[in-house]
Amino acid sequence: MPKAFAAEFFDATEQETALPGWEQRFLQLAPNRYHGRVDYLVMPGISVMRERVNTTIAQTIMTPRDSVTFAFTVNDDAHWQINAMPLCGVTCSVITGGLEWVAVCPGGYDIVLVTMRADQLGWEVRSGFNVLSGYAMKACLHWLLGLLPNAAGPRESADELTELLPEILIEQLASLYFNSTQLEWPGPSTSPDYSSFRRLQARTCGEGDMPLSITALAADTGMTHQSLHETVRNTLGINASVWLKQLRLDGARRDLLQAGRTGRTVSEIALQWRFWHLGRFAKYYSAQFHETPSETLRATRLVRA
Repeated sequence: MPKAFAAEFFDATEQETALPGWEQRFLQLAPNRYHGRVDYLVMPGISVMRERVNTTIAQTIMTPRDSVTFAFTVNDDAHWQINAMPLCGVTCSVITGGLEWVAVCPGGYDIVLVTMRADQLGWEVRSGFNVLSGYAMKACLHWLLGLLPNAAGPRESADELTELLPEILIEQLASLYFNSTQLEWPGPSTSPDYSSFRRLQARTCGEGDMPLSITALAADTGMTHQSLHETVRNTLGINASVWLKQLRLDGARRDLLQAGRTGRTVSEIALQWRFWHLGRFAKYYSAQFHETPSETLRATRLVRA
């Protein structure tokens, strides 16, 4: 029968692995104590998931290969940046498998995802990243929202639900797709800011040699100061200098979360990520994650004890 369950997450790194078959990397951009949740309805070849996050994160995402995903934004006031292109309000994006994108929604987000094998759909969708609009989109979203908390159903209806739900779901998506308007949205791969941002990502993925300044990063990537600042602002919505510091804080947090296994100390990790002043590192870290580096370290060691 369909499996309905939920999971809660208290760190962005935990939620990176929440969606089966997806490749994700999260970077927390805003100060907050992280809280996320995913509600699941899993059937053979099809997953329906509602994912919620309470703070601003940058997600680098790749959908499962040979899949199709219908991604619904739930809130009218959502203001997404998808590969440096704006996407606002309640929308449905139809995404073919293997695409990578960087997504940011200030203040957190609430989305419903339907992912299935492409050959299970029974009809073809246009390749790429396509945005739908129209009355059918909101009607389908409301149906999905009602489906998730009731998916387990009464025990006696399990066999019937197992047999009919995948077929009903695919029919709902077909009605949506063929009765919606496809917006003239340029699509994420055409954004020059996104292409430039990929270059920046490639240069900042290391640890010990990560550039500490915009001047160094601009020199390494052959970009001007102005174009670098515009690229980061248009893609992530934040200042480039803030982004560099958040990357280093994120790397330090990931290492602290593993320190129960590795035995490393706060000072070792701070220096590795080129925070030379430990007091300032603790201040920056506490402001971002609402706990001190020592508290993160103690929690990881308690888990292993």
